[in-house]
Amino acid sequence: MIGHLRGTLSEVAGDRVTVEAGGVGYAVFVSESLGRELLGQRGEDVELCTYYYLQGSGMGNALPTLIGFRTRLDREFFEQFITVSGIGPKAAVRALTLPVSEIAAAIEAGNRQVLESLPGIGRQRASEIIAKLQGKVAKFAMAPVGEAVSRPVAEDVAAEALVILTEQLGYGRGEAGRLIREAFARRPSLKTVEDLIRDIYQHRSDRPPSTDEGSHPGEET
Repeated sequence: MIGHLRGTLSEVAGDRVTVEAGGVGYAVFVSESLGRELLGQRGEDVELCTYYYLQGSGMGNALPTLIGFRTRLDREFFEQFITVSGIGPKAAVRALTLPVSEIAAAIEAGNRQVLESLPGIGRQRASEIIAKLQGKVAKFAMAPVGEAVSRPVAEDVAAEALVILTEQLGYGRGEAGRLIREAFARRPSLKTVEDLIRDIYQHRSDRPPSTDEGSHPGEET
């Protein structure tokens, strides 16, 4: 089992990259979004989290295959994604043409239109993804942009902020996740929940928070 790979990025070609490590060139399948990100890093040292599986079946016919991810969190989302019936590893990596945080946010918000735009994901499959994963991928939707603060710290801060925004301040989960992502995009070095909430309030619009269903806190339905 190969859990991560560190070496020199020698080739980027479509959905496959080659990482040279210990005199061996490892072919790694990547998503379209990660492939675009890696284009400018040829010849540089990179580290990818990897998912290893055997493609095909039958004695002597199974092909060892590596799929690469920028972060452990992206790989964890992928592992959730392939639990949906009919989505195998190769189909899943082809579908990830948007950042994981955007796909997860669409799932949490029940935004079928975004999911239908992914390669190989039609109307029926989008509905199945939402039914299977909604409520389970919020932490991926909140994934911060940038590496100035360590990811474990950022995840803890984001998770606590999500509780405050949804349970105390009346925001819907989808909107709260978006506000958290935007705050980390503005200030990747945020390290406390207090600073995160303060930044959100400094940059929020004057409109009151809305729930995912489109109603406002305290508003009669």
